[in-house]
Amino acid sequence: MTAGQQLIEQGIERGIVRSLINIYEARFGTMPEETRAVIEATHDEPTLLTWLTLAGTRGVDEITAAIRASRPN
Repeated sequence: MTAGQQLIEQGIERGIVRSLINIYEARFGTMPEETRAVIEATHDEPTLLTWLTLAGTRGVDEITAAIRASRPN
């Protein structure tokens, strides 16, 4: 992967993270810091996209459970 491609991928990832946080907060209010930290530390695009879908379609408990399940121990 070239440096340019890597920058594009990072930009896409950051956009998904920002969208996820924005949708969550629009629906449920301020996101807990622990949840935000897990999201911001995640660099797997399919995982982030799954969480983004959950944030737009499911309840706060299901979203939080999915994110916490991915948290490193």
